[in-house]
Amino acid sequence: MLYQVRIEVFTLIGPELVCNFSISSKDSTYKFSNGTYFSKYDYAVYIRETQYQGVFGNDYGAFVISPSREYRGGGAMKQDLTVHQYSLVANYFLSAHFGSASFNAFPGWTHIYGPFLIYFSSGNDEQILNAVEAQVTIEQEKWPYSFVNDNDYPLIRGSVSGKVTGQTKAAITLYDSTEEQYDLQQLGYLYATTTDANGNFVINNVRPGFYKIVAYPVAGQGSENLAEQTVTITAGASEIVDFFLPEPENILWAIGEANRRSNEFNYADQDRNYKWEFEPPVENTFIVGESDPKNDWYYAQSQPGTWTIKYQDNHDGHSRTLRLPLAAASKSVLLVSINGNNIAQLELTNYASIYRSALQSGRYRSVILPVEPSHVLTGENTLDLTVHSGAVMYDCISLQVNG
Repeated sequence: MLYQVRIEVFTLIGPELVCNFSISSKDSTYKFSNGTYFSKYDYAVYIRETQYQGVFGNDYGAFVISPSREYRGGGAMKQDLTVHQYSLVANYFLSAHFGSASFNAFPGWTHIYGPFLIYFSSGNDEQILNAVEAQVTIEQEKWPYSFVNDNDYPLIRGSVSGKVTGQTKAAITLYDSTEEQYDLQQLGYLYATTTDANGNFVINNVRPGFYKIVAYPVAGQGSENLAEQTVTITAGASEIVDFFLPEPENILWAIGEANRRSNEFNYADQDRNYKWEFEPPVENTFIVGESDPKNDWYYAQSQPGTWTIKYQDNHDGHSRTLRLPLAAASKSVLLVSINGNNIAQLELTNYASIYRSALQSGRYRSVILPVEPSHVLTGENTLDLTVHSGAVMYDCISLQVNG
C-alpha cells in the first residue's frame, strides 16, 4: 500500500527536481548533475527492526504504525521500502525486494494483514518523533486489538521461550508456514527475536498453531549452523524450546563474525545510497594481524577484480576448512584460490540487493570449502577472491585447521 502525502508539505524530493535535473540510472534511481544519487531504495530498512515508517518536516508528520510485524512476508532480516520519492509512504505487506521469494498463494489460502494505524502529528521535528515513538508503545500494549472479531485473528495468544547453548548469541525465528524456507516465507505468520547475554529468549503474543522454530548464530564462526525444531503454541500457555549451536574450534584466522550481515566492514554503517557500490577498491590486499576489518575490508566486492588475504600458516599435513558465507550476491561469478590453487568457482544468482543500496545483506548463502593439505604452505599464504562479474557481499571469512 502507498499513501500519497502533500508534496508541498513533505519536500523529500520534488517531481520537478527528479525530472528536470537528473537522469535515470536504473529502477527509480537517479543521478544528478553534481554526481550524487537519489533512489527510492535509500529509504529501505530491516522492516522488523522498526514499528513505524513515514515522513515529517515543516511542522507535520505522517506515519504508518505497525504494533506487530507478525503478518509481514519475508524472514527476520527482510528489508523493504518505507518512502518513495514524491512523498509516498509505503506499507508493503510482502515483496520480492532484496532477494525475497515470489508470492505464490494456493486456493483457499487466507491471511490477515494488519491492523495498523495511520498516524498524523504536528510540532517541531523532535516533538513529532517523540510523539510517534510514544504512540508505538501505546499500540503495542493494545496488541492484539480487541476490536477485531475474526476467526483468523485470535485474541488469546501463547508464548515460547528457551535457551541457546554453545554459541549463545543467536537469532530465533518462529513461523507457521512450515513448507516454506524460514527466511523466505510469504504465506504465514512469523516472529523473530535474539538471545540475551546468557542465551535466553522469549517470544510473546504468538498466535496459536503449529510452528517451526529455528536458531542460527549471530557471532563466532559457525556460519553454517542452523538448528530447527517444531512446536505447538497453545492459547494462554507457554512452551519451552532449547537449542545447541556448536562453535568451530581451531580457527587460524577470521575476518568478521557470522551474523549474516557485512555490518562489520567499511561503508556498511553509512546511510544507504547507490554511490557506495562504486567506492570499494577493485584490487585490495588484507594482511591478517595487521589490517583492520573496519577500515581495510569492505561491505561488498562490487566490481570485477581480485581481493587478496595474506596470512601465516604451517604445512602440518592437515587439511583446512575455508568458510566463506555470503551475505548477498548480484549475478556474480566468484573464483576462490589459495596459493594459486583453484578451490572453487561460484556462480551466484542475482538477489537484487547490492545495486539497490543494500549495505549489509540480501539473501544469505553458506559456503564451506575444503582446502587440501598440499595447498598449505609454511610461511606466507594467499587467498585470492576474484570477482569476474557482478558483486558479492561477505558475511565473514575464516580458516579452520582440521585434524
